Amino acid sequence: MPGKNILIADDEDHILLGLKFILKEKGYRVTPTNNGMEALRKILEFQRNNETVDLLLTDFRMPKLNGLELLDRLNDECLSVPVICMTGFGDKNLFYELKIRGCTEYLQKPFTMEEALKKVEKVLTRHKTLFEYGWIIHDMI
Repeated sequence: MPGKNILIADDEDHILLGLKFILKEKGYRVTPTNNGMEALRKILEFQRNNETVDLLLTDFRMPKLNGLELLDRLNDECLSVPVICMTGFGDKNLFYELKIRGCTEYLQKPFTMEEALKKVEKVLTRHKTLFEYGWIIHDMI
């Protein structure tokens, strides 16, 4: 879904740059950030400008706000954004915590850029389908 706005939060430059490159190459608009606090500021800035963040790709372990804290802050602000959390430290308990806080999917590090792209497309397609389905129900009521 080219043209969608994707925000990336990761403190590892090689991951940030790799994701930015491959997503821009596929036609996505990409906003890179180096930590959770900067990601939250950008999302709030987008909201103030009546723009949407169609997807947040966030690292789990990063400075200022980690992935769980970022999800909590998004929930505190009542911001609904599909989220893919990237982590090299995942276990069932972490994935459960991410899910109950609103995380849509996760990527286990290390991952290939192709795996990341497939996950992004899956989440955006699913989100679009749910959104359209919600409108169909709304129109029928």
